[in-house]
Amino acid sequence: MGWARANVYYDTLSIPPPPRSLQEALCMLVHRYRQQQRFHETLLSTVQAGDPETKKYYGEVLEGYRQAMFPYVHRTREEERDKTRKALEAAFMKGPISVRDGRIENG
Repeated sequence: MGWARANVYYDTLSIPPPPRSLQEALCMLVHRYRQQQRFHETLLSTVQAGDPETKKYYGEVLEGYRQAMFPYVHRTREEERDKTRKALEAAFMKGPISVRDGRIENG
């Protein structure tokens, strides 16, 4: 949601934000991501998927393009992976779970 709001803010500006402000930093970040997106679009258009020489690089280029277009997805996936890992470690540290008479008991 924040990334969408940042892009809307950037697109609706009528005058530049004040120098050295948080708004200017946000605009610089949006501009940099958009440049990165255009670069990856160009790079992806030059790599031919059917060419045996470049086929091994196509997946890497496509992944770079995906990350440039949707930077929040990669971060969200990493955050979810970390949360899941922490929850599994906490459950493992509790020990085995047994069920007796319909009640769950920790070992």
